[in-house]
Amino acid sequence: NDRRGQLTKYVVTRWYRAPELLVQNPRYDAAVDMWSIGCILAELLGAKALFPGKDSLHQLRLIVERLGTPQKDDLAQIENAQAVQYITGLASKAAATSKTGAGLKDLFPDAPAECVD
Repeated sequence: NDRRGQLTKYVVTRWYRAPELLVQNPRYDAAVDMWSIGCILAELLGAKALFPGKDSLHQLRLIVERLGTPQKDDLAQIENAQAVQYITGLASKAAATSKTGAGLKDLFPDAPAECVD
């Protein structure tokens, strides 16, 4: 039975979904799996989900709030212009409120260095 025609674009549970999937980027690689693993590790370290988004937009907002604004070269990889506009707007709001995101070391100060690199 050939099931290739029945595959879904819904790749992974939202809370562990990589930003490139949230912005519907058609090109992605194994890095999306590493993102998911990192989210699970963060959940183990913090005893709660790192990005418990209610929907894809909320998920992106949580990522920007907690990790900061993506670099320009990262934004340039996003093919969805509306997604870039949304993320840029989040970045502007974060700058206006001094919310620039914390690094993983700040979020998990007691974690081993290998976990927050």
